[in-house]
Amino acid sequence: MVVMSSGSSTPLGSRSASPEDRDRSVPARPSAPIGPRRGRFCAVNLDARGRRRAETHRRIYEVAMRLFRERGYKEVSVGEIAATAGVSVPTFYAHFTNKEQVVLPLPERPAVQALLAAQPRGDSVFVTVRDAMLDWLDSYQGRDRDDLLERWQVVVSTPGLRLRAAEYERTTAEMVLEALPPAAVTEPRKLATELVVTALFSSYTQILLRWGEEGGVRSLREVADEVLTTLRTMGGPPG
Repeated sequence: MVVMSSGSSTPLGSRSASPEDRDRSVPARPSAPIGPRRGRFCAVNLDARGRRRAETHRRIYEVAMRLFRERGYKEVSVGEIAATAGVSVPTFYAHFTNKEQVVLPLPERPAVQALLAAQPRGDSVFVTVRDAMLDWLDSYQGRDRDDLLERWQVVVSTPGLRLRAAEYERTTAEMVLEALPPAAVTEPRKLATELVVTALFSSYTQILLRWGEEGGVRSLREVADEVLTTLRTMGGPPG
């Protein structure tokens, strides 16, 4: 599942270096530890630092999306995004792995694990993963939904990103496979589980592509129901 939090860096596996990655020179610095005698002071500072980081992250995201709308994704460089947002290129890379992940953020592994763990025990892999996927889609409300739609409208209008979305889809599917109970991903069930998860995440990408192409006129759940019904009628795993 791709992008699942507005303008967040998250998290899909190995990737080839993009032109923007070659500009990356300074890694993000780790936060200083909180000492025992000045812990309260440092905690306050860290809270303020966290707010500033979140504000910077959001500013970079909003600037990038505005430039993508105005000029097209391919025409905008990381350097231009950074300059317009008033940050350095290394600061951009401290917030986003590359330009793609502004538009196609990956889910964080703990979020994937928590979502799957919240599903009822005893369901089939298909039902567990499908329901987790639908819960994730249902979580997009308000500005998060607007951000998601805007990102996928960039994806549908950019052929290169449509191709990359499939790669992100596969990496997210790998995260899900890693988070499933061991019995589901070992023989003799391993192949069936991999096929089910792969089919569901291919459907997930199609849901977001169709929704973006339509301009969000229908709810995500409506589009998801249509795509998943089609999967079942084509001989996919029973729901």
